[in-house]
Amino acid sequence: SMLADELEIGGWISRFRLPNDSHSVENAVIATRAPPFPLALDPQSQANRWLKLLEKDAGLTVIKPSARAGDVEMILAGAVEGGLPVLYENLPEAPDRVLVELLEAPRRIKYGKAQLRYSGRWLELHSGFRMYLTTKLARPNLAPELCIRITLLDFAATPAGLEDQLLNTIVSKEDPNSEKARQNNVREFFDLKRKQRLTEENILGFLGGKSGNLLDDAALIETLAKSKQEAKDAQTRLADTETMKKKLAATRNLYKKAAVRASQLFFCLTDLSSVEQMYAFSLDWFFELFAVAIAKEPKIRE
Repeated sequence: SMLADELEIGGWISRFRLPNDSHSVENAVIATRAPPFPLALDPQSQANRWLKLLEKDAGLTVIKPSARAGDVEMILAGAVEGGLPVLYENLPEAPDRVLVELLEAPRRIKYGKAQLRYSGRWLELHSGFRMYLTTKLARPNLAPELCIRITLLDFAATPAGLEDQLLNTIVSKEDPNSEKARQNNVREFFDLKRKQRLTEENILGFLGGKSGNLLDDAALIETLAKSKQEAKDAQTRLADTETMKKKLAATRNLYKKAAVRASQLFFCLTDLSSVEQMYAFSLDWFFELFAVAIAKEPKIRE
């Protein structure tokens, strides 16, 4: 709660498809707040998907290991000076030299501005520059000098996060109206929370910008009364959304056991790779198989 508030975390989960479990949320907070370059150990590509959605509107550039060194160098230099986000996906154990050069680049402050030496020259380091790294390797053997420059994050799927995603899939197939109502409920909840916060900030702004006797300012009194009524209405609607949330949760719990069993099955499949590497299954493939199984299974009326 100190590094990220409820509204931001809720947006990551509802809008940008971050897995809904504490482990993933903590990793997301570190990835967006930690100063060193974050490297997500991402065997199921969950971090990759979340980062692409999160930074899409900010002009994210995605770099693959197959990209030419000259192109990568130009992209990174432009992102440093322009304050743009960059995602280097599928990082190998031996990264390209142009990437390593950026990770190990010396920095300085000159004329009150941060600078970074890269590609043989000093670049002005824009405060908005963000660099994310992901790899599908669960245990990459990286050089020690590289490890001290990055922040390692384990974004592997967790039972709780996978159960929630599978439960969403089941309910959307078996009871689409309930799932649609849940999504609308979540959206309305966070919209009301934002409106409530905005109202509180407006009230503080009005009070902070006035001097003298506040009771003599009729316009201020009217504005405060209006803001108070808006806050009261938002609180009433929030209570209604909480009630609806509990009702929808009761419906979702009817399918909870199926989601738990499917989650256990996936982790059993992933353990097969320790026996033989050819038994490696992606999470996307499992979700597709799961959706097909639900579609083929005849519905049973209770």
